[in-house]
Amino acid sequence: MKVQLRRDTKYFCVDFFQVREILNQIQAEFIIKKQQEDHIFKIYDPETKANSKRIKVRIENEESLLVYVYSRSNQESNIEFDYYQVKDAQILSIFTSLYGQAIKIKKDREVWSKDDVVFHLDTVEGVGKIFEIELLRSETPPTNEDLEGYKQLFQGHLLKRIEGSNEDLIK
Repeated sequence: MKVQLRRDTKYFCVDFFQVREILNQIQAEFIIKKQQEDHIFKIYDPETKANSKRIKVRIENEESLLVYVYSRSNQESNIEFDYYQVKDAQILSIFTSLYGQAIKIKKDREVWSKDDVVFHLDTVEGVGKIFEIELLRSETPPTNEDLEGYKQLFQGHLLKRIEGSNEDLIK
């Protein structure tokens, strides 16, 4: 399945307490809290040796296996990827045989939502607390004014802006 989204904001965050307070004030809905373990395989172009694609195998709450296939640049905010739900845990071994050892990322994720806007409160092992605002593509997306308003609401509780993915933050 092809999925499109726009990552509008990604920041380090000291504490999620105030962020949760704001989410409650704007009547965002708490969706779920889950544990995720991502295994990222970077696929290199054989001619240029440049990183061209990534495969992410995500294990959620030690049970579901989700596979994302995408191209990624650090400056990219509009993201398109192929998404598959897989039943066989051997998919990790297959990808490891093909592409070598994956970058492993463990995190606790809290998901909130308001209309077509999704808020992620992530605690990433070895990295810290990260706050993201993502927009699901729809026929009536929020306006730029709406997005700027959301960013302004949270701005006082956020630290440095993050460019790129969590796997880019792992050393």
